[in-house]
Amino acid sequence: PTPTPTPTPTPVIYVPDDYPTIQAAINAASNGYTIIVHSGTYYENVVVNKQLSLRGVGTPIVDAGGSGDVIYITADRVDISGFIVRNSGREYAGIHLCSNNNAIMDNIVCSNSLYGIYIDHSHNNNVTGNIVMNNKHGIYLYWSGNNNIIGSTPSNNSYGISTWGSDDNNIEYNTVSHNYHGIYIEWHSDNNNIANNTISSNSNGLYLLSYSGNNIIACNNISNNNYYGVYVDWYCSFYMDNLIYHNNIVDNNLYNAYDKGSITWDNGYPSGGNYWSDYTGVDLYSGPNQNLPGSDGIGDTPYHIAGGGARDNYPLMQPWKPENESGLTELSYDDGEVDFGWSSTHPGGAAVLFTPP
Repeated sequence: PTPTPTPTPTPVIYVPDDYPTIQAAINAASNGYTIIVHSGTYYENVVVNKQLSLRGVGTPIVDAGGSGDVIYITADRVDISGFIVRNSGREYAGIHLCSNNNAIMDNIVCSNSLYGIYIDHSHNNNVTGNIVMNNKHGIYLYWSGNNNIIGSTPSNNSYGISTWGSDDNNIEYNTVSHNYHGIYIEWHSDNNNIANNTISSNSNGLYLLSYSGNNIIACNNISNNNYYGVYVDWYCSFYMDNLIYHNNIVDNNLYNAYDKGSITWDNGYPSGGNYWSDYTGVDLYSGPNQNLPGSDGIGDTPYHIAGGGARDNYPLMQPWKPENESGLTELSYDDGEVDFGWSSTHPGGAAVLFTPP
């Protein structure tokens, strides 16, 4: 029989063993190389202009010394994991993505001037499991689409996760707390899926602004924010529709929700709307008009939302709990590549499966 050929191993460069700096290792590498960086503090600005996998071992620190981007990615299909990324220059980023199909995973991105992770005209990226803190914008998507922002922890930023002109992104399973704005969606950011996040203890929980439409906001826990749990401006309500349902909106100090217009706050009957901690209605009846005998877990009268004429027609009597858990199904390294498999199913909606190209 013909012998099976032995796969060619992925070339590996070690820092500081082979090269003293990360940039020197990148300059020496070719597409497809893996660069393993051992613990230590590396004072440099890193430009990744080749298809590479950069892995930190022992949580090495990359520090830009207050000048420029800390890590600037211009090549496609770059994987970066296991680093502390800090101290960018004024108006710069910890990690600045200007390319596509990258994986930014399990990093601590902190104390950068303007952006923690800046996704800039950049598409089909997986940004997963990062701690992002003490930046102005924690994770910022600017004219970027089809990105997965999953399982990260933005905290102590002015904006935890924010978008501008960014469509078709999935923002899921993040813990967004102790920011001024938790999640901030603005300026024609359409068709985004914002689900299964914990948005708590911010000044404001979730803002939806400036002609942003056809977004689904579902299955989030939005609680204990100091001002608004959810805020929707006039332009989102009257010019665009958005769907907000199956969220637990609890004990937000000023308003649980404030809608200057009238977007859609429920998924119809029998799927239902949201759970509101200040809903005072009862559940004696059932049916689309709530006039049939027998309770159904949905309040008999709508929940009226401050700001305009919006209402949740089918408020839930108990906090929402998903019937079927979904989320990351695979997350592993394989020969220098990071493999993701992720799926989500929302009640009343179709299952969606995301795998990188």
